[in-house]
Amino acid sequence: MYVEGRVFVRFSIQKDGSVTQIKVINRVNETLDKEAKRVIRRMPKWIPAEENVRKVESEYTIPIAFEIN
Repeated sequence: MYVEGRVFVRFSIQKDGSVTQIKVINRVNETLDKEAKRVIRRMPKWIPAEENVRKVESEYTIPIAFEIN
């Protein structure tokens, strides 16, 4: 079975650098969508965004490309 696609995932980075509110923006198929969310959940803490020298929550959307043979 060959499956490919690009899953776009939106998530928030909290003031402590933790990743929360993970959402798949465009669905490819159930298996790839779940795997994309799993990958994001397993990321280490990020360096949080700063505004006027204060740490603030930020939001990101990233594509995760899959090609499975």
